[in-house]
Amino acid sequence: MKKYLVCLGAALTSMLTLTNCNREEIPSPNDYEGTIPFSITAGTPEVKTVNDGAFGTDWAAGDGVNLFYSEAGKTSYLTAGKFSIAEADLETRTFRGLLASELAEDASYDWYVVYPYNAATTAPGKAQVNVAAAVQTQAGDDNLAHIAGANYPVCGMAKAVAASASPEIAMQHLTSLVEVVVTNASSAPLTVSEIKFVAEEAIVGAFNVDVTKDAPSYSAAAADKVSSTATLNVTGAKELATGTSAK
Repeated sequence: MKKYLVCLGAALTSMLTLTNCNREEIPSPNDYEGTIPFSITAGTPEVKTVNDGAFGTDWAAGDGVNLFYSEAGKTSYLTAGKFSIAEADLETRTFRGLLASELAEDASYDWYVVYPYNAATTAPGKAQVNVAAAVQTQAGDDNLAHIAGANYPVCGMAKAVAASASPEIAMQHLTSLVEVVVTNASSAPLTVSEIKFVAEEAIVGAFNVDVTKDAPSYSAAAADKVSSTATLNVTGAKELATGTSAK
């Protein structure tokens, strides 16, 4: 399994994850009025929403994604709303939901997936994702506890899929995860209380992501919704003796 989540530049954590650590409530499938049962396969062993303590990734039961599609090569996108994965489908990574109408038998389709599900996202060219918060807190020396259960934004596409086939979509991460190792090189004990990252571009906040391109492109949802500075506050950390390190 992949050990680091890659994409959005100089992202941060110690483990300060660049995703929203508060698992958002997923609306009911009844919010979307589809009638045609459909399924897709999304992901690889690199894709996950619940951290397993070793940076490995995989889906968790109940995860929901936004699914969009268009006739192959066209840009008139249709939304299929929320597709979800059940416990029984975790091994095959199968998401199920409803389409609004039957697919044309003689056509092929382009498919786009964005996680986590966001009811406000209505087109794959402007998917909305949250990339952490400007300030996060780590309690003590457990650098994994505050990212357990975090939603790591991911996306994927499958193009020119025959209408008779079930799309198999390889996913990719939309954020980065950085591990910080602090070494006390001084002659006196050291207690870390704050770690701050400052970048030349926005690295945390709310972003719009266009997933229809060969590589996802990002833009701030609004100037006041993003930040180029991210801070990790550490509470109750043990004192570092000279020459020792901590994550």
